[in-house]
Amino acid sequence: MTQDPRYFQVAALAAMLGIGVFWREFPISGVAILSVLGSALVAQAIAIWKYKLPWNSLLSALISGLSLLLLFRSNYLLVWSFAAVLAVASKFIFRWRGKHFFNPTDFALVSLFYLTPWAWFSPGQWGDDMTTAFWVVLMGAAVVSRARRFDISLAFFFTFVALLFARVTYLGQNAHVLPHQLADGGLILFTFFMVSDPRSTPDHRVGRLIFGASVAILTFFLRFHWYHPGAPFEALFLLSPLTIILDSLWNHSRFEWASRTSGRQHETQHLSHLVPST
Repeated sequence: MTQDPRYFQVAALAAMLGIGVFWREFPISGVAILSVLGSALVAQAIAIWKYKLPWNSLLSALISGLSLLLLFRSNYLLVWSFAAVLAVASKFIFRWRGKHFFNPTDFALVSLFYLTPWAWFSPGQWGDDMTTAFWVVLMGAAVVSRARRFDISLAFFFTFVALLFARVTYLGQNAHVLPHQLADGGLILFTFFMVSDPRSTPDHRVGRLIFGASVAILTFFLRFHWYHPGAPFEALFLLSPLTIILDSLWNHSRFEWASRTSGRQHETQHLSHLVPST
């Protein structure tokens, strides 16, 4: 049985998409689903041919496509397809020492939101249903633990919770306000499936903890001081280059998806500037 955590990510995201379409009635057509997934896979296949990457890197493109379907919205199929291609392409454009530092889905999501009036993201579509949030947490925790990035998720989540608690206390709000604000499927999806991306986040644990806490702090101010509905996604986008600085301060072995299939994490720093990461 494969130990590549991307298989579990694909399964979890696909299950969430199914729940969203058939239970929460997400406004996504079958054509849009095929368009996004097809575009992402074709873009990745081109990269595989150009850079001689392993074919299992198609899993990464599939993850990006499924994530876009959960968070991205547009009334035009061309915009859907472009978002998928942009997500995959960002991994090979924005790089430092062989490593991409933007989360592919987040890059496409935020870029198109600001570049075109025909795209938007809708993290609130999950609502504040505690049952939905509970299941998303369970799937997300399983995926993150397999990808060895549970630390960054916890750093983000608990920093954000601490700031929310301080705000609720300062404003003298009812105690039920805090759990209501946390019962957000979009926030939990972000916590366990986006900010924890092992390929674009800092390699060293100290760097990951700083990164996760920094994204939480910026998310808090974007959400409650500037009232941005997509605060966590914008915070991640703006702080992604911080990975470069943190990796420079704490030199550590590079995360490799393939290393999970062999049961260990390989040292890749000597070749990382030659081989594109996926």
